[in-house]
Amino acid sequence: MTKMTSAGLPAHEMTYRALKELLLFGEIAPGQAVTIQGLVARLEVGMTPVREALRRLISEGALEFQGNRRVSVPVLTPENLSELKFARAMIERELTLKAFSNIDENGLKQLESLDAGLDSAIARGDIGAYLRHNYEFHKTLYSFAGAPILESLADNLWLRYGHRFGLSVVGLERRTWSIIISRRLPLYVTVNLTRPQRPCPPT
Repeated sequence: MTKMTSAGLPAHEMTYRALKELLLFGEIAPGQAVTIQGLVARLEVGMTPVREALRRLISEGALEFQGNRRVSVPVLTPENLSELKFARAMIERELTLKAFSNIDENGLKQLESLDAGLDSAIARGDIGAYLRHNYEFHKTLYSFAGAPILESLADNLWLRYGHRFGLSVVGLERRTWSIIISRRLPLYVTVNLTRPQRPCPPT
């Protein structure tokens, strides 16, 4: 029988999500080896859900098995990083264009709130909070695309790459998306709501 958590999810799913967050937000550094027993203690769960979560993350390319019950975040080569950047650019561009067609006023308010969280994290010098808000900003934006397969692919790319940003790099990305929120998205939504035909998204 599958053990359910207080949140109504199977223990292995909750463990997977918790471990995924550790990877997304840089709490386990590339090349850093961690033991299964160490994760059991850190996440306060049983051995079985940890093993199941690790199997999923290894199959997704987010972790690699080191032997002796150890796993680590892969250390990516410049070629690996180049591939990931290319894939993100292609997939996330398409998601953004699709989101432009569907986002509404409430969606814009969500993005503006997350953007304010980014500003606050930067002001505090809190890289962890920055990474969380940056991820949630993109995830929320892409949720309006209505493209679940592309969303899943983008999420996997973030899992493999997103936490590797340094503050200077994500700062540049943050400023780019801030411009989209404050200038491009409201303009595009206004035009989209007042014209029967689908306009070209702003560039």
